[in-house]
Order: sequence, then C-alpha cells, then structure tokens
Amino acid sequence: MNKYNTILNYLSSQISRYDFKKIVNKHDGDKGVRTLTTEHLFKTMIFAQATRAFSLHEIIKSLNANHSKLYHSGMIAPKKSTIADALNKRNSEIFKDLFYQLLAAANSMYSGIRKFKSQLKIIDATTIDLCLSKFDWAHFRKAKGAIKLHVSYDSDCCLPTEVFMSTGQKHESDTLLDFSRSNGELFVFDKGYNSYKSFWELHLSGISFVTRMKKNAKIETLEVLDTRQADGVRRELWGTFSLDKAKAEYPGTIRIIEYRDKETGKIYKFLTNDFERPAQEIADIYKERWQIELFFKWIKQNLKIKTFFGTSKNAVWSQIWISLILYLLIWMMKQLHGIQEPLQRIMQVLKTTIFDRCHIADLFKPPPNLKNNVSFPLFEGIL
Repeated sequence: MNKYNTILNYLSSQISRYDFKKIVNKHDGDKGVRTLTTEHLFKTMIFAQATRAFSLHEIIKSLNANHSKLYHSGMIAPKKSTIADALNKRNSEIFKDLFYQLLAAANSMYSGIRKFKSQLKIIDATTIDLCLSKFDWAHFRKAKGAIKLHVSYDSDCCLPTEVFMSTGQKHESDTLLDFSRSNGELFVFDKGYNSYKSFWELHLSGISFVTRMKKNAKIETLEVLDTRQADGVRRELWGTFSLDKAKAEYPGTIRIIEYRDKETGKIYKFLTNDFERPAQEIADIYKERWQIELFFKWIKQNLKIKTFFGTSKNAVWSQIWISLILYLLIWMMKQLHGIQEPLQRIMQVLKTTIFDRCHIADLFKPPPNLKNNVSFPLFEGIL
C-alpha cells in the first residue's frame, strides 16, 4: 500500500471491493442510485463513527472542511438529505453480511491460547434506550422505547461470534435458542436467560451450559459430593428439579455448585449440565462472563450506538452493523501491524487522523527524541 493512502483506506483495506460489490448486488443496494453509492455511504458512516460525529449536519460540515482530502479516501461530500434517504432505504442486510464476512476473516487471524478446552460462547444482551415518540417501532415499555443488542462473545480473542438485534420487548429468556449451536460448545449466561425448556434443548443439542441458579428454584438432591479441598467451592450436589413444571421442562439430572468469592465474600450457586469439569473450573468459566460486560461498556463508550442519524429501523440497524464493522477493522489492523495500544487509544487517535496519508502503524510509534541543541528562536526572551 503506497504512501498516498489515507488512514481510512488502511482501515477499509481488509474489505474486498469485489466481495463488497457482490453483497451489494445480492440486495440490489445500488439499484436506481445516482450519487451516493453503498460504498460511499459505508465510508461516510465509518468516518462518522471514527470521528464520533454528533449529527448528519456535523458529518457534512466535517466532510466539506476536508474536501481536498476526500479524493484519496474514495469519498464524496453528499448532501444531508441524501445521507438520510440512503440510511432509510439502503438494506441493512448489506452491512450485516459484510460484518459476518469480516468476522470470519478476523477469526482466521487469531492464533492465541484458549483458556478452556471447549469453545466458550458468552451470551448476553445490552439495552439501548430510545425516544418512543421518534422511534415508534422500538416498543419497550408503555412510555419508553428501546432496542436490544444480543451477542455471543469469544473472550479469548475479544470478538463477538454472533449478533442480532430486537426491540426492547423481547426478553433474553426467549432468545437463548436463537443463537447457533454446535455439538461440544459451552454456553455461559446469567440468570436472566432462565428457561428450563431452553436448557433441555441445549442439553439435547450436545451443548454444555453454565449459569446462575434462581433463588426460587427447588432441587431434589440425589448426591452430595465432598468438595472440602476445592478452593472457594463450598458444596457440590447433583439433583433434579422438584417442581412439576420445571421437572417436565428439564427432566434430566442437573449439577449445582455453591461457590464463595474470596474477594467479596458473596455466595453464588451455579447451575450446569457439565459433570466432567472440576467445580473450580465451572466457577472460573462463569467469572469469564464479565468479559462481555466489558465489551458492551467499550462499544457504548467508543462507538456511535446510543444516538442515531436516522429514526427508521433500517437506519438504526445499519448504523449498529457499521459500528461493529469498525470494531472488527480496528481489531484486524491491531493484529496485522502489531499495534500494542489498546483499542480505546486507537479510536482516540483515529478521530483526528482519519484523513492523514501515512501508514497506520506510524501513528503509534513514539516520536523521535529532540536533540539537546535544538533551539526555538520564536520563544527566546519568553521562556
């Protein structure tokens, strides 16, 4: 890649123009489009994400201010109404397909060590509040709008493995089986996903799961194991659900591990269908669930997913997919160029250098040391 490429071009270099065009054609993305192609819309939204633009007005003003730099990034400065219209009408499935294509490429780059033998899929959802009067399709409560971002997450490589979105009304317990399943995987989720019927479906699919037991769960004990030597594990028992409804939905044996956290002193009860792993490892697996909370915190702090440039469902979905694509692109640049800075620092730098024409790795190299004999005549008599 030559020296005339911008940082924006370095970011998008992992996207094959041929594959991108193929996805666009699949969804008739550029059918009848005269000015703002899907590629131009995508780059405009990546620019908006990287610079954390507050509104469409700010996007247009920023692009116009940098009009001399747009050519080298393959961009144009469209009208505000053109972007708004494109966000509403351009099928968000285009950006969803692009996200999953890049996700596959990112996964192929990871060669790190796995903490656990089975592939760990941490499942959770985060709620994004919306104004119901503007987003009248995003029903949540009577006078409140919201959407939910449902994610399964790989904490080893810090990448999502699956993402889908819904309105705020859809409860987490109704989404557990919406995630793809493969024999031998290990699902981890909190007690908000409690559904014994879903637990049994996971078990029948060859999926191991670890979650927290609800307080009102009733267990008929079959066997109590001696766990006096386990660090932090107070008790382990095998049993069955005793209430008729729960037993009908999950007729098999379940394993309960009572664990005391040494730092907080809090007692946890973990529920699992895995009878092979040591009790301490089950506790460690559930602790790993905290990583998805950190992921949600990061994307909410660094990506534009709490305020939106359009009010239609398609516009909102498109913006979220593009924000997640930017996350993948930054992760891939970090891997490819050996950038040691954390993702948050990279985002901070991109905000002011997105149109700079230099190698992206050069942005994170330490500046050369100033020689001791360098003088600054302009400041003589002032210092």
